[in-house]
Amino acid sequence: MGTYLAKRTIFGLLTLLVTSFLIFSLLRVVPGGPVDALIEEGWDDPELRAQLRHKLGLDLPFHLQYARWLGGVMRGDFGVSLVLYQGEPVGGVILERFGVTAQLALLSLAIALAVAFPAGIISALWKDKLPDHIFRVVALAGISTPNFFLGIAL
Repeated sequence: MGTYLAKRTIFGLLTLLVTSFLIFSLLRVVPGGPVDALIEEGWDDPELRAQLRHKLGLDLPFHLQYARWLGGVMRGDFGVSLVLYQGEPVGGVILERFGVTAQLALLSLAIALAVAFPAGIISALWKDKLPDHIFRVVALAGISTPNFFLGIAL
C-alpha cells in the first residue's frame, strides 16, 4: 500500500510539473504578451518595451523564466497580476475569492448528493423499470454535457 501511494504521489507531482510546463510554454508562444497588455496604444516606445521586458524577467532565457516562476510558486509567490488586477499579488487575489469558491463547491456537492442518493436508491429498487431508465438517461446526459456549455446554459 505504501509503494502504491508513493507511486501515485510521484505521478501526480509529475503530472502537475508537466502541465505547468505546457501552460507556461503556451503562454509564451501566443502573440502579444504581458508587455503588450501593459503598454497603452500610442506609447509604443522600444526603450519602454525593453525596460518592461527586463523588469518582468522576459529577457531571460525560457528555461530560466520557468525555473524562476516555479521557484516562486513553490514558495507561495504567484507573482503580480499584470492585466486584470494590475499590481496586486496573484496569491492575494486567489485567497480573496477562495471563500466564495468553497461555498459554491460545497453547496453544489450537497445538492448533488441530495439528488444522487435518492435517485440511486430508486434506480436500485426498480431496476430496468421506467424510473431506472429515466435516471440513467438523465445521468448520462449530465455526464455527457460539456462543462463550458452547462456553465453558459445555467
